[in-house]
Amino acid sequence: MHDGSGINRSTKLRCCCDRRRQLPGCHTEHRFWPAGVLSSNIDATGRATVTCTPATAYTVGLSNGMSGTSPTNLRMTLGGAAVVYGLYKDAGRSQPWGDGATPGSTVAGTGTGAAKGYTVYGRVPPQTTPTPGTYSDTFVVTVTY
Repeated sequence: MHDGSGINRSTKLRCCCDRRRQLPGCHTEHRFWPAGVLSSNIDATGRATVTCTPATAYTVGLSNGMSGTSPTNLRMTLGGAAVVYGLYKDAGRSQPWGDGATPGSTVAGTGTGAAKGYTVYGRVPPQTTPTPGTYSDTFVVTVTY
């Protein structure tokens, strides 16, 4: 991602949940579907890929989405209704992946010139089940070098 023109590069990704059926046309990094009743954890994974100049140190951060307040309190919305979810750095979903406002929440790497993939672990925790529909959010992946 290093091209000498700046220090930050961002990409927007979508996250969605359809409580009715699978949406083959929903191009997203995280898909929580079909969810049904939200009485237990619903987990999903996605991938962020970074290509950076060899030996260039960088960090990868994820924003709080369109209406979230922290990496573990993001919100997929449909009108005024919402499904809360979180993004994590580890399969156990114990290390939130955020934008740096939460200390230690970004992922560090060093460029090799080749693409490096990072798994993003998502979780919809148990919560009151909203009206059926397609809930979505957009979060930004920022690479700082």
